[in-house]
Amino acid sequence: MFCNYCGAQVPDDSIFCNKCGKRLVLESHIKSKTNMHTVKITRESQAFLVNPSVNISINGKEYLSIEDGKTIDLQLEEGKYEFIFYQSIKKKDKVISISLDEDIHIYVRWNRLWGRIEAFLIK
Repeated sequence: MFCNYCGAQVPDDSIFCNKCGKRLVLESHIKSKTNMHTVKITRESQAFLVNPSVNISINGKEYLSIEDGKTIDLQLEEGKYEFIFYQSIKKKDKVISISLDEDIHIYVRWNRLWGRIEAFLIK
């Protein structure tokens, strides 16, 4: 299957595009677009010697990663979501649980002093 936005090839069971991060439009979802909301995730631009990407999982499934200084827009249906931001498979650095009923913005950065990811919900 291919992404409706950037044309990248993605696995058939994907919900989000691995390249652009947008939610894939499936035949079954075309009818129910009335309760969709935008989740904007922005990663602060930080000048560190080593600055790996931050992985993001949504409701327990790994979906995408975000590079330094980048922004990703996701289209999600209204409902409950758990966003986990991490750089290591074994470590959950920051968890944000929300009940999505409006557009939101999540700001992500690396706290070098404490050695962990910080994420803030901005409504």
